[in-house]
Amino acid sequence: MAVVTRTRDIGRQRLAAQALCARTATTPAALVTQLGAMQAQDYHACHWAVGMRMAGDDVTVADVERALADGALLRTHAMRGTWQLMTPADAAWILPLVAPNVLARSATRHRQLGLDDAILQRGGEAMARALERVDWLDRAGLRDALAADGIDATGERLAHILGAAELAGVVCSAGGHGATSRTMLLARRLPKRVRRLARAEAAAQLAQRYFESRGPATLDDFVWWSGLPVAEARAALEAVRGELVAHEDAGGRTRWHRRGLAPAARAPRALLVPAFDEFLVAYRKRDEVLDPADVVKVNAGGGLLNPVVVLDGYVVGAWKRTLGRTDVTVNVRIFRRLASADESAIKRAAARYAAFLGRPLELDVRLRA
Repeated sequence: MAVVTRTRDIGRQRLAAQALCARTATTPAALVTQLGAMQAQDYHACHWAVGMRMAGDDVTVADVERALADGALLRTHAMRGTWQLMTPADAAWILPLVAPNVLARSATRHRQLGLDDAILQRGGEAMARALERVDWLDRAGLRDALAADGIDATGERLAHILGAAELAGVVCSAGGHGATSRTMLLARRLPKRVRRLARAEAAAQLAQRYFESRGPATLDDFVWWSGLPVAEARAALEAVRGELVAHEDAGGRTRWHRRGLAPAARAPRALLVPAFDEFLVAYRKRDEVLDPADVVKVNAGGGLLNPVVVLDGYVVGAWKRTLGRTDVTVNVRIFRRLASADESAIKRAAARYAAFLGRPLELDVRLRA
C-alpha cells in the first residue's frame, strides 16, 4: 500500500477520475454510464454537470436535454432518496439495490404522513394503471389518479408516494421540473433485455463504478454516496479491491482508486462546477478539496448547494448565473487573490459554460468581501 503525503494531489486525481479533464465520453449516456449515477437535484445544474465532462467544446445544453427526452438518460430518485441521472440499463439493477435502505430511512416520515407499505404499493399501482393509457402525467394528473383509487395525495403525500414508486422501478421522470414536472412508466424506457443482478453482484458493480470514477475515495465516502449499510459496502469493496489501488494518508485514512489513475497535469485549469455536483457531493468529507474555512461560503446549510469555482482540483471561489433575454451573466466571487494566469483560466471556464448554453457571456469576477 502506497502512502500519499500531499493531500492537495487528491483533488487533481479526482479531476482525472471524474472526467473533468482528459474527457473522452462523446454522448451523455456514455458519460453517465462511466460514473454509474450522477446527482441531479438541481434540474438545470445537472445538464452542465454532464456537459462539462463530455469530450469536445461543442457540446450544448440541447445535447443533454435530447438525451433526457429520448430516454438515453433517466432522472429519478435513487441514492439517498435524491434525484439522480442514470441510464435505463443501469437503473434496472441500481434501483433494487438502493431502494430498501432509502425507504427504511423514510419510514418515520411516512408514518407521520399516514403512509404505510400497503398505501405506497397501491399508489404505485394506481399511477401505473393511469400511465398505461397516456404517455405521461403531470402532478395534477397523478393526484387525480391516486384520488380515483381512494388515496389522499395532498400536501407532502404525493411527493413521497411518487418517490416510492420511482424507487420501486414503476415510474420515472418524463421531463420538466417543479410545477412542470412530468412522470411516465419506467418500463417504457428500459431496454428490451434488462440486466438483472444478484444483490451482492450489484453492490460490487456499484462499488467498482464508484471507486473508478470518484477515487481516491474512502469506504466511508462510498457508504455516504451509495446509502448502503456499512457491512454491505465493505463486502462490495472487498469483492473488487483486486481491480483497485489503495493509498494510505498520513492520518491513516485509506483511499481507493482505479489502476493507472494519473493526476490532472499542473496548469491553470479552472472549472465552474454546478450545484450538487459529484466533485463535492460524492464524498462524506471534502477537506481534501475545500478549505474548512471556506465551507460556509459555499454551504449556508442543508447541503452543498452553491456552485463553486475549482482551480487545479481545489475550490477557490463560488459563482452563480443569471439568464437575461439572450445572454448569461456569470458572477464569480473568489475567496483569495489569484495569479493573473489563474484568473484567465476562470474566464476561459466561464466562456465554455456560456457556449454550452449558446448565449453571449457577461462575466464579473471579484474578490469576495
